[in-house]
Amino acid sequence: MWGAHLTASGWGKVSSDRLAFTQGNTVTGAPNVYVLPPGVGREPVPLAPGRFAEGSPMFSPDGSWVAYASNESGRPEIYAQPWPGPGPKIQISTEGGTDPTWSQKSGELFYRNGDRMMACAVRTGSQLTVSKPQLLWSGHYSHGMSSSCGPPGPTSNNYDVSADGKRFLMIEDKDQDVVGRQLIVVLNWAEELKSHAPPGSR
Repeated sequence: MWGAHLTASGWGKVSSDRLAFTQGNTVTGAPNVYVLPPGVGREPVPLAPGRFAEGSPMFSPDGSWVAYASNESGRPEIYAQPWPGPGPKIQISTEGGTDPTWSQKSGELFYRNGDRMMACAVRTGSQLTVSKPQLLWSGHYSHGMSSSCGPPGPTSNNYDVSADGKRFLMIEDKDQDVVGRQLIVVLNWAEELKSHAPPGSR
C-alpha cells in the first residue's frame, strides 16, 4: 500500500487522469517523485529514480513536462523532465530553488529561492524552451513543510499563482524576524497545575 504525500499534478485535463506525488524511497528513505498514470490498477512510475530527495512535482498545463525540486547538486534546484518521456531532465534554476509552479496561461514557470520569487519564460511541447531566471520580488512569506512535516526543503510548496501569472496567493510570515530573548523554566509544574484544579478533581 502506498503511504504517499500527494501533490496536485496540474489543472484542467491533466489533473483528471494523472497524479504526481512524493513517496519515501524504501531503500534510501529519501522522498522521490512518482506519477500515477491513468487506468484502473496501474502502478505508480518513478519520474527520476535515485538516492536524492525530490519533491513539489507539478505538471505543465499541457501535461508534457513535470517540474520538481531535487537536491542532487548538493542544494535544492528546480528541474523539468518530459512526461512520459523519453528525454533528459533540464535544470531550470541556477542558484538554488524550491516550489515550482506553472502559470496556466502566461507561459511562465515560477519558483522560490529563499525569500525571492523567481520566474522563467517557458514554451512546452516536445521540446522545452526556458529563459534565464528573473527576480520578480522579495518578501517574507511562509515556506511549506516537507512530506514528513520536517523543515522546508525540496518537497515543500504552499502557494499558488493566478492563471495569468499576475497574482500570488501566499501566507505572510511576520514571525521570521522575531527573536526570543527570554527562556522561562517552570519546576514542579505538575504540582502547580493541581493547585489550580477545581475542588474534587485533584
